[in-house]
Amino acid sequence: MRIIREKAPEIPIKIIPGITSYQAGAAAAGQVLAEAEESFTVISGALGAKKLKEVINSTDSVVMLKVYRNYREIMGTLEELDLTVRSILISRCGLDGEEIVRDLNKRPDIVPPYLSLLLIRKNGGI
Repeated sequence: MRIIREKAPEIPIKIIPGITSYQAGAAAAGQVLAEAEESFTVISGALGAKKLKEVINSTDSVVMLKVYRNYREIMGTLEELDLTVRSILISRCGLDGEEIVRDLNKRPDIVPPYLSLLLIRKNGGI
């Protein structure tokens, strides 16, 4: 949008609100992101699991987008933090081939497709 405005300011741009991928994923999985006074944090997995380690102690749930590139590292960190059983992998939400994986131990080394995210609950059920 910024590039179009710079290069061709005469082109009208309209922003249309939509449903974010993590809201659609949570709905598809039947998972509540936050209830009552709970909080959730949205982070990127594009640079690995470092950000997860930074935020996990200050939030109740984490949504991690872009998990495909560093999936194995992220899985290792989930295991290290004992969060594997509290996580759901959602791939291709709303598209053909949609996949919701509730038991990540059944899929530790299979890198998910580009359109994948993780819902991670620090406490409670998932």
